[in-house]
Amino acid sequence: MSSLTPPNLSSSARENVELGAQFLLADFDNLRQYKEQSDSLSDKRTDVLITLTSGLGAGLVFLFQSLTNKATILPVAFVVTLAVFLMSIVTLRQIVSAEINSTEYIRAANRIRAYFADAAPHIQAYLLAPIRHDYPRFGRASRNRAVVLGIASVSAGTLAGIGDFSSRRALDLLDIGVVSGVSVLMLLVLLLYTNGLYRRAERRAKQGGSKEEALE
Repeated sequence: MSSLTPPNLSSSARENVELGAQFLLADFDNLRQYKEQSDSLSDKRTDVLITLTSGLGAGLVFLFQSLTNKATILPVAFVVTLAVFLMSIVTLRQIVSAEINSTEYIRAANRIRAYFADAAPHIQAYLLAPIRHDYPRFGRASRNRAVVLGIASVSAGTLAGIGDFSSRRALDLLDIGVVSGVSVLMLLVLLLYTNGLYRRAERRAKQGGSKEEALE
């Protein structure tokens, strides 16, 4: 640690610098753990949503095969699909929040790396991770977010398809078009929504605001 301390400092000032460096190292380790916890939470929420969606879908298929009057399954299918849609929207919001947290943790760790890189310029050539405080960007590619967006969009399209089929009692290309069109439209709406949250988080980060303000 002494190599990071300027030689012309008094003993008390030198001790303060070394204590500050030790604090930053401990904080760096905490940030790493927070990021891992945030990413793990997103993975678990996505897995839960996938499991529930698969289970409910399998239940609907079994019910459809068991019933003599197939039309009676429509209200059940509508309620189940609506539940999946609402769960996916809630999960999407949670994942966006976790991703904003994760990005903030990475940026904070980058600032700590920048401190040591400035104090010891000779180590910069050996640093693999960036030291920029504005990297990575909010809203970078995410497998969890993509999966939840897909489930939300398809479930919204399915709801519209069930409604259209219930009114006409006929399954044709129009129903397929309704499902596809509403799914694509919902995907675009949700992409605009999430991108808006990430842009707001970026603005708050530049202004020194909190994540909660970005999600309001």
